[in-house]
Amino acid sequence: MAMFNCPTCYKTIGELPKSGTLLVLCADCHFKYEVLRGRLIERTSVRVGGPNNDPIRRYVFRLDVPNRDADSVKFARQGIEEVQARPGDDVVIVHTMRGRHREEALAVHNLTTGDSFAINAPGRKSRATAEAWASPSVCSLAVGC
Repeated sequence: MAMFNCPTCYKTIGELPKSGTLLVLCADCHFKYEVLRGRLIERTSVRVGGPNNDPIRRYVFRLDVPNRDADSVKFARQGIEEVQARPGDDVVIVHTMRGRHREEALAVHNLTTGDSFAINAPGRKSRATAEAWASPSVCSLAVGC
């Protein structure tokens, strides 16, 4: 079994069970994570924008997760390096959670090849939303500031 360390504070907070899914809340930084491990069934990738030297790609990974139906995971990643994985690879995908819903993908780890790909940082989506709501134009629309 594999241990999971919090991507924010780096403390060990869980062990990935044989079921392939770990839902865990970090007691120190209060982020909730889903760690999903499975065999890759299908991977799609489409370029959706960005300059040639820093493109944005959207990915869909279909995983065969033990004791569950196949699970599709969607995420976007910016950068020249593509997330490499082939059908049959043992893959781990880490997400932050908001309640029972996946909020943002943080990383993809290909256990077959040993490659890891950072996607996002914990809390980035929440910070961007808070900053958007704090802007003067949103403030005047929302509460008449």
